[in-house]
Amino acid sequence: MPLIAIAPGQNYDTSDPMAVLAVAPATPYHAAKDLNGTTVAVSSLGSIAELCVDAWIDKNGGTLSSVKIVEITFAESVAALEQGRVAAASLSDPQLSEERSRIRVLGKCFDAIAPRFMISVWFAPNDWATKNPDLVRRFAAALNDADDWAAKNQVQSQAVLEKWLKVKLAHGRHFHSRTLDPALIQPILDTGYRYKIYPRQINANEIIWH
Repeated sequence: MPLIAIAPGQNYDTSDPMAVLAVAPATPYHAAKDLNGTTVAVSSLGSIAELCVDAWIDKNGGTLSSVKIVEITFAESVAALEQGRVAAASLSDPQLSEERSRIRVLGKCFDAIAPRFMISVWFAPNDWATKNPDLVRRFAAALNDADDWAAKNQVQSQAVLEKWLKVKLAHGRHFHSRTLDPALIQPILDTGYRYKIYPRQINANEIIWH
């Protein structure tokens, strides 16, 4: 698709993970190998949610080929764990913060991609970005201005999130990246290629608007 990344989105940082692989507290799953032969839920097949789980199982001694990956929404994942319909589920904020008391963290699955990397970007049609460079720059600057405000006004910004996400957050967290750093984008591209989500190796600079 003729799309180009025009502004950074969200970063993942292992020091404050916003996504984990979760299990029900009383279940006997304590390591990747314990998931062999089980069913694991992700929010979207073929996405970063499945990719991080695949990589985490492989890197931590599990047998991925024996695990059945199914798609269940974040909102339904904790109930699926409690009912025993799945052994584990990928869970991210806001559900992760909201449901902490009902789950146990099995692993920080995004760490299997990298301890720190960019998990989302803002993108646009390549032709449009080329024809509107000033608008692209203003858009990226507006995102950074909003980020500056949120960092300085954490109580107010958390209230905004709670209003529109319709959840009660335990605490607000700051994940925005200020620049399209290729080094932070490359890990997800490399992992996606390794698991055949992309048909060829992609260099991060190929998808960044310059």
